[in-house]
Amino acid sequence: IWGTNASKNAQALEALAHTGRRLLAFQCDVAHEAQVEEVFAKSVAEMGKVDACFANAGVGGGGKKSFVEMTSEEWRRVMSVNLDGAFYTFRAAARHMVERGQGGRLIGTASLAAIEGAARNEHYGATKGGNSITFNFITYAELNPAEFRAFFFPQNSPTALATYHHNVQATLVSTNASVRFPGETEFHYTTTISSKVPENRPLQIGDKMELEISQFILAPRNGRNNYYGTTFLYIVGRGIVPWYAKEWEDASSPVAGITSFDSSILPEDTWLGGQTALPYQYSNEPENRFKQMAGNITPENGQPFMLGRRIHHTDFLTGAHSEAGNPVFTNHVGKLGPKFVAQSCVACHINNGRSLLPSPGSSLTMAVVKVGTSAAGDPHPVLGEQLHPRSTTGTPEAGVTLSGFTYTNGTYGDGTPYSLRKPQYQFSGVTPSFYSVRLAPALVGMGLLEAIPESSILALADPLDANGDGISGRAHYVPDPTNPSAIRL
Repeated sequence: IWGTNASKNAQALEALAHTGRRLLAFQCDVAHEAQVEEVFAKSVAEMGKVDACFANAGVGGGGKKSFVEMTSEEWRRVMSVNLDGAFYTFRAAARHMVERGQGGRLIGTASLAAIEGAARNEHYGATKGGNSITFNFITYAELNPAEFRAFFFPQNSPTALATYHHNVQATLVSTNASVRFPGETEFHYTTTISSKVPENRPLQIGDKMELEISQFILAPRNGRNNYYGTTFLYIVGRGIVPWYAKEWEDASSPVAGITSFDSSILPEDTWLGGQTALPYQYSNEPENRFKQMAGNITPENGQPFMLGRRIHHTDFLTGAHSEAGNPVFTNHVGKLGPKFVAQSCVACHINNGRSLLPSPGSSLTMAVVKVGTSAAGDPHPVLGEQLHPRSTTGTPEAGVTLSGFTYTNGTYGDGTPYSLRKPQYQFSGVTPSFYSVRLAPALVGMGLLEAIPESSILALADPLDANGDGISGRAHYVPDPTNPSAIRL
């Protein structure tokens, strides 16, 4: 905690003492650059690192004098704390975060005064609303050129679907060895937009800004030297949102090059993944839809996503990638077996989606078959807890085939008929007394439930149906697979 008043700093520490966290406070006037640098260094020395920086210091004019009566000293005092102070503080924090290579958060406090200024507070309103937006991005391969495009330019031409009013090359501001990913180099690019085009007016809250960053790589290690970039829709004052071509979708008979393909915010009732939702699918590779990053993925998770995706597509016997043109992952050659179900993750989780049952008479190659000697799941003396239908050498321990289905027919209360089918399995080799077939689930969206606090889930539990709604929700607890003594929700 930084503040100019030592007494108030102490009060803040006392108010937060119940959190049980280690707390420190320093006297600092953020209007002074030297003080900010000194106190930030002390903060890092005491705490070891800074993961997030919340710039909340601010002063107002108090509405004492009209604009024509305001002195330069009054103007500069508000500017120095609210604007310069935020700059000095964020710059010190950003330098530390870049040096650590672990990312971080810079959080600034805005105000409605940025949108609707108050009389006698013109200096305060000016500090709460900027007149430009700076985009920063980091790549692990140098770009050439680092093209950055903004403000979609719909044209009445079937061949001009991706043209923009604002076309620039982002500036390479730093090149640093990656601390988080040893052996990699981080190339930091930046570009600033200060006006809305083609209107050539100042930016306003709510302005729509469609963006594209093209990947033209200077010296590719593998593959091509250029790739198509993702199109983002950025709303000034709101951030990146999922989008769709509204006029195109609303048209009864859209015509390429005639019907506008300009982007609009997707209606929020279509955001099935909340802010992780992706834009509408317009690519010519719809089968790869589930392979994309979440719409609101944080910058520091971009590279881990790609590294994880590489392993997901790697054959653990040969190290080959499932998509042609990618190099062999030598670190994972020969890691298969000796018993196994599939040679890669993607062999079961097709395109990150779920697997399907094979046709009758075929072996189950995209499912896990849990086995046991009792309904409680006691391990099988030969097969253990799971059947492995394949092996790198010799004869596999057992196999399982979908032999067919049995059907149950019936009628709903309204007279609508239904037919349910139940799969039948046939084992070869060892036949377990108890088994459970688990098809590979879809991977997309797996983190959404994990993001919900356990307290929120437990608050909905109603095992005795106390509210009389006919639903008896019960929390389900299971032992932690890595620590059976720990019980998890």
